[in-house]
Amino acid sequence: MIDDEYEESIVGTPQGGNLSPLLANIMLNELDKEMEKRGLKVNVTKSKVDKPQGLKYLGFGFYFDRIAHQYKAKPHAKSVQKFKKRMRELTCRSWGVKNSYKVEKLNQLIVGGKTSSR
Repeated sequence: MIDDEYEESIVGTPQGGNLSPLLANIMLNELDKEMEKRGLKVNVTKSKVDKPQGLKYLGFGFYFDRIAHQYKAKPHAKSVQKFKKRMRELTCRSWGVKNSYKVEKLNQLIVGGKTSSR
């Protein structure tokens, strides 16, 4: 922002863009290696460099599109399952709350944000 107005930047990676977390993880991989050298504990199940297939990253899984000849992202099966489970909980007819509260919680789930269990 310059003088309370947004100006497009032509340098760097946009914050919140698709590449931002990927580039951060590339750098964190080097940090993980350094931490291991120093004897600090690293969670090996979360810290790895691997092929895109089989990875779950920020709720997304990756698959190779043979027509486009490139990897593409789609919501990971576990994330979809979790979303559907929560949707069923929020739309349950036996849940004794006002519809306006249900709508508020559904909006939080769909748009994103904190959702608490009933």
